[in-house]
Amino acid sequence: MRRLWFAAIKCAGVTQGMSASDRGEHLVPSTSALYGSDFQIEYHDALRATFGFDRTSLCHIYARVVVTPSFEREFMVDVAAPEGETAVVRCAKARTVVWRGDQTPKRADIDDKAVSIPRNVAEAVHSAWIAMLETTRPSTKNTEIGCDGTFYDFAGYKDGTGMVSGRTWSPPANSSAGRLVDLVLGIQALCGMSDPDRAQRADELRKRALDLAADIRGRQQR
Repeated sequence: MRRLWFAAIKCAGVTQGMSASDRGEHLVPSTSALYGSDFQIEYHDALRATFGFDRTSLCHIYARVVVTPSFEREFMVDVAAPEGETAVVRCAKARTVVWRGDQTPKRADIDDKAVSIPRNVAEAVHSAWIAMLETTRPSTKNTEIGCDGTFYDFAGYKDGTGMVSGRTWSPPANSSAGRLVDLVLGIQALCGMSDPDRAQRADELRKRALDLAADIRGRQQR
């Protein structure tokens, strides 16, 4: 029964606001307990244990995403708040799948790397993160149902509000959420680059993040 319950949770998010007509143009409220006060879902407990965050660390999220593919290893990308002229990017990936649907979720060892990026890059990424998180709302469209694909659970700190969160499921590449996912993968790639390559790539990501934030906010003002 417990395994069936977990499977229902993993699939249920796909039914929440993931329609063919608006999927990717806004985030939906997260059914995940990753960033909330409900610490009872075993899969999310295992993810938090794997990536090393708890209730206390939730207060210090600047820009974070936890990525849970259906059949591949989970990973996290975390951009810390800038200190001085730099900010730390942490990329962590489970060495084994934290939860296979027919097994009990359990903490996995991780490959973990942290690199520094310029302050203005981190601020641009945070701007895109918050702009997308501000779109979070339940969908009023007809929904798709399925278990394949990848969930992206975003969280970030918004001035005057505190931590905000939202999620998307396998968004179309040219949608707003799809562009944010592409930004996530670009940030993740920074952790494996040499310093000169990272500097050039980081500046490219800064420009893309600023463009994305401007596009999202421009649509919100129409």
